[in-house]
Amino acid sequence: MRTFIYPLYIFLLPITVIIEFRVFLKALSYNRQVQTLFPSSSMSLQDQSFSSWQIAPQSAFTKHNRTVPYFPGHPKQWGEELARIDGAGSIAINDNGSLLGVSNGTEIYIYDFPSLTYWRTLKGLGKDRREMTIRFQPGHDKDGMVLLDGMELDGTLEPTPSWPRSVFKWCNLEDCELNDGPFEKAREEAALVAVETILKETSYSRDDIDLSMIRKGFRDVLSSTQIQLEIQTGNFFEGKSIAFSHDGSYFLYTSVNNTVVIVDSETRQKRSTLIGIRWAITSPDDRVIVTSGYDKTIRIWNSANGEELQVLTFEGMECWMGCLSGAFSHDGKLIGVNTGDSVRVWSIEREEFLHTFENHQSWDLEATIVFSPDGKSLATSNAFEDALTIFDLSSGEEKQNRQAITLGTETNYRRVIYMHYTPKALLVLKFDDGTVFTYNEETDQMGQFGHGLDRGNGSWSYRIRPPVVSPDGNLLINADFDGHVRVWKLE
Repeated sequence: MRTFIYPLYIFLLPITVIIEFRVFLKALSYNRQVQTLFPSSSMSLQDQSFSSWQIAPQSAFTKHNRTVPYFPGHPKQWGEELARIDGAGSIAINDNGSLLGVSNGTEIYIYDFPSLTYWRTLKGLGKDRREMTIRFQPGHDKDGMVLLDGMELDGTLEPTPSWPRSVFKWCNLEDCELNDGPFEKAREEAALVAVETILKETSYSRDDIDLSMIRKGFRDVLSSTQIQLEIQTGNFFEGKSIAFSHDGSYFLYTSVNNTVVIVDSETRQKRSTLIGIRWAITSPDDRVIVTSGYDKTIRIWNSANGEELQVLTFEGMECWMGCLSGAFSHDGKLIGVNTGDSVRVWSIEREEFLHTFENHQSWDLEATIVFSPDGKSLATSNAFEDALTIFDLSSGEEKQNRQAITLGTETNYRRVIYMHYTPKALLVLKFDDGTVFTYNEETDQMGQFGHGLDRGNGSWSYRIRPPVVSPDGNLLINADFDGHVRVWKLE
């Protein structure tokens, strides 16, 4: 296997360099033309965007035009947060709330939490457009294992060209080092040779050449090569949608051909493989795994050996294209499934179908359903009505229905992309404009954190990332669309 990669790399590297040079020369010619049309400016694209950005109109929950009242002191505005981390992306917190991971492109910064004292940086590989994510092993602190996701293996380096493939890295947090020194050296030497070749063979001057562009081209090629080598040595795996079990004893990832692989965290050996799976979730006690397949079924598996235990049946319409999402109740006795046109609830303990909640239509993979901590309520979002709906699990009836709107010159309904109940039964929601709400079902009050998005400046939904809540339910950590992470106190 090792003897295959190096000849392939040696063969493809000159071709890649030629392609990069051609792109570079075209860009150089284009830039010369553009510079004559547009005067230079010191203001960056982000600066230009935020120079015209204004605070969005006030947002609220409403039902029949009645606005849900705010908690005292809300809405909270930027600048009122407890702490802020600048220039950050996606976030994750470990299960005891002592470590916070914050991504910045292909790097993850680790902080002690809640002091936000910087500890270390974990480096990944890949192209700048990719953003890494981190999963901490439950039941551990700095002695635990981490999974780093979000890297790509460039399909152009394969014998048969293909789309880039997702890969992830597993390592121990304390010694999660990446030996990229030799590859950085090779990149720099190759870039310098490339510049000298251009100067020697063309009429361009050194001032015409953007060395950083050439360095980036070589870095992309060498990063994919290093990822392939790391896969061969077992440090990287091809897969995505990685997740630890609740106790950290095993983890899951989605491999090729919709296959879910279960891996023992201690031995790092494969336990079993589940085929034809769209998504998988683990029960709170980690004894079973529930999956949805493209055969429109919900299946329950033994997590220890991959044995199929049960197939859940439907009344009426089956899952649309395979059920879209699912969730366990906190005690593990119930499971709710988003079928696309409704939410179905089963009792795992009694192997009995319980409810169909029809006021839920969402064919969105990001649509979320969550159980309250006491197991008495189920919250869903309706994509067609942009509504938050809360159902009573004892009666099977709807008991709350709220719509999130922007109050301004016109009413804009927005989509819920994240929902989470804190241990104190406070519902935390994030919308597709980046605004975070909290909602107390018992008091019928809401909170709001940070500015909403001024829709007049275009959509920022591609930068909307899920927030996290500290395990004790006291702190909200949110990645805002301006590129900063803010820490807020929850009621």
